[in-house]
Amino acid sequence: MNEIYECPKCNGSITLPNDISEQVQAELAEACRGTRKIEAMLIIREKLNIGLGESKFMIWHISGLDSLCGRCSHKLLESGITYCPACNSLNLNW
Repeated sequence: MNEIYECPKCNGSITLPNDISEQVQAELAEACRGTRKIEAMLIIREKLNIGLGESKFMIWHISGLDSLCGRCSHKLLESGITYCPACNSLNLNW
């Protein structure tokens, strides 16, 4: 079953498949943390079959380098799907 994750900071939500492989997670994180966000959207759409709106949401919620919040750059306490302790933003910390 797919999980729905909500971001209290932006009031958005996304339904993510439970079976996203670690390889796909790493590929997405690398693309998003670089300057290849368009490539990341194509990966999301192709490999996860997620629509354009949710792809964009997903890209903006992938954490930054060194487990920093994608919104406020505060250090995240957990890996995986987590919330920033400073701004409460959803982070896909892969």
